[in-house]
Amino acid sequence: MPLLDKRLNMVAEMIIKGESVADIGADHAHLSIFLVENNIVPRAIVTDLPDGPFNRAVNAVQNSNCQDRLGVRQGDGLQVLLPGEVGNIIIAGMGGDSIVEILSYDWNKAESYHRYIFQPMSKAHVLRSELSRRGWPILDEKIVRENQKYYSVISACPDNKPYQLSPLELEVGPVILRKDSRLKQGYLKEYWRKYQVVYHNLINTRQENRDALLEEYKNLIDELEVILGAGKSQEY
Repeated sequence: MPLLDKRLNMVAEMIIKGESVADIGADHAHLSIFLVENNIVPRAIVTDLPDGPFNRAVNAVQNSNCQDRLGVRQGDGLQVLLPGEVGNIIIAGMGGDSIVEILSYDWNKAESYHRYIFQPMSKAHVLRSELSRRGWPILDEKIVRENQKYYSVISACPDNKPYQLSPLELEVGPVILRKDSRLKQGYLKEYWRKYQVVYHNLINTRQENRDALLEEYKNLIDELEVILGAGKSQEY
């Protein structure tokens, strides 16, 4: 039975337990095998497009104890699934822009699944922006730290009630900003440091929209400093 790293374990915790799952771009299939072998889900579909990851998934499933409840399909995104075929869709380990591209190939099909768990490696703001524009509520967000790096995991479900997110909510996450967690302070400090670097680099540029960008990043820095100052004084 494969052991999950912290990032994938967090993903596993946020699915709808007892409902089938499809892991898009799963590579080694460890997460799906873990979910099935532990009876967290009744069955799982593992998908990937390139030959290398697809073959690794096939080999992993063949060596598992639950081959009859695991399927491996080669294809792009949700295109290898039938509408409503599973309850949970996991899309982890890729950029937020790539996740949006997968969803936008066929929004009608994308809206036929109950729960999405996203783990964007970059550009999470692009994903959150599209979720808010489409009216998909963000149900939960959690932070995990692994190998000296922070990752966010986002759960959402299809709906049609558009909403607005502030620039900081798009970047950091609206649920993360509202909820206290053990890792929140350190996670926010990472953003604060990043914005400080961008702000000071902008001071020395001559681009046309410099003043507007300076104001935008100054506002982000100020918002984070208020939140960090209100946080509990403890080490993370």
